[in-house]
Amino acid sequence: ERTLISDDYKNSFDEDIKFILSQKTTKELINALQENQTQVKIYYGESQILFETTLNEVDHPEINLTSRQIEGIYPAYKEIIPSGYKTRLVLDKDAFTKQIKLAGLFAGKINEARLKIENNTLEILSEDFELGENSSTLEAKIEGEPVQISFNYKFILDGLNRVKTKNVIFELQGASGAGVIKAEDLKDYIYVVMPIKK
Repeated sequence: ERTLISDDYKNSFDEDIKFILSQKTTKELINALQENQTQVKIYYGESQILFETTLNEVDHPEINLTSRQIEGIYPAYKEIIPSGYKTRLVLDKDAFTKQIKLAGLFAGKINEARLKIENNTLEILSEDFELGENSSTLEAKIEGEPVQISFNYKFILDGLNRVKTKNVIFELQGASGAGVIKAEDLKDYIYVVMPIKK
């Protein structure tokens, strides 16, 4: 898998540089730098890239991570991120996560969780021919049109698990468009999830 990191960091490069890292390297880099507020030195070559931070007290690297770059051009991801919405929900992240996990127990072979949105209520439905049906409701701040749409519940959970804020925003483009998960009050997290089309 390939991962794109996009953030507003200051740099001292004379020109913009672009590179693609593996998902594994990206996760290691995020974990290594999460608690470290020092400057990061980046050594950039044709096929490899080195990230290095130094301890303030001594002159040797505290973190030294080298990675091979992935060749190619990263897809034009901005083109697939919807710029607006037809329906917008603001939900308690933990409550939404709990109900999606519950729906997952009954989601069947294609992991389908159906979302029915109307009257400031989100109803989450799932069905397994052997285990039975599940239905749960959540209150939400809802703007826009009523809609029914299905997603792979695992993909929704993947997006929710990275949100650190209390509330999550879920924007929909109608019954067949992409869903966008955002962290409330944070602009640097966008997760796009495609619906199950029947």
